[in-house]
Amino acid sequence: METDATPAITAVAPGSVTAGGRPYTLTAVPEPGTLLLGAIAAACGGGGMWWRRKRKQPVVAQDAEANPTL
Repeated sequence: METDATPAITAVAPGSVTAGGRPYTLTAVPEPGTLLLGAIAAACGGGGMWWRRKRKQPVVAQDAEANPTL
């Protein structure tokens, strides 16, 4: 005896499926927590790049600018 308790799912077009004769569209939506973690990672990466560039800049004393020795 066959029952129709679980309808067959078939793909119709990319991103859409039909189940039991009803069309559904599947979309990927990131969770808010994922977006928050991504934003924190981007901010830390940007801050690290800024810090690294700041440390690599040569420190020039004011005396050296006024009286250069060659």
